[in-house]
Amino acid sequence: MAGETTSLTSGAAGRSIAAIKRMNPVNSNGPITFRVLGLVGALLVVIVNCFKILGFITDFSWSSALITGYNIIFGCLVISLEIPGPFCKKSSKVTLTYLKFMEYSWGRGMMFMFMGSLQFALSDTLCKLSGVYMIFVGVVAITIGCRAARRLKLLKHSLKSDDALIEAFHTADKDGNGTLDYRELLSFIHSSGVEMNRAELTAAFLALDKNFDDKITYEELFEWWSGESESARAWSV
Repeated sequence: MAGETTSLTSGAAGRSIAAIKRMNPVNSNGPITFRVLGLVGALLVVIVNCFKILGFITDFSWSSALITGYNIIFGCLVISLEIPGPFCKKSSKVTLTYLKFMEYSWGRGMMFMFMGSLQFALSDTLCKLSGVYMIFVGVVAITIGCRAARRLKLLKHSLKSDDALIEAFHTADKDGNGTLDYRELLSFIHSSGVEMNRAELTAAFLALDKNFDDKITYEELFEWWSGESESARAWSV
């Protein structure tokens, strides 16, 4: 069963990683971000727990059944957020509307750690291994979010006026469509003298894209630049 589970997970994870890389060209040749790591972990959790359900035929436990059910639900929730596609895009908008903390890398990190701790509580070796993996990804996501928050704070201070913000925005908007994609946002950040790697960019993009359309408008940038308190900015990614 373990070999079959691993084979299924590898195939599904490989297809999902390729899809995310096509959606996000900035990351196509760079390090795998916490979003992809989280997707792989969620797929692993769902597959392992679906196989665990079969074991309840001979060894049923209410506590294990509840944890298994919760983690299948949470895993599907994470998958719907990370896999590109029209249906998943609509479902992710609904999810993010009601679970606002999932907009931010720290929020996703907390979800990953929660899933991992539930998974680790189960007795099976595969469950424990997938639990440790999800906890690790959660720590990575939170760490990246904290680093990106510091970079965004430097970026905000480097833009002294709204005129400077407008000029930097239009300079970065290479195709002139009035929005910034991943590459253009990276150009916008670097042009302001702030360095940000691809993982930190992913966290920043999640926080700035308020309508979840994978584009950053000037209005979204201005809302971030002008309206947040110091404490809010500390948790803005």
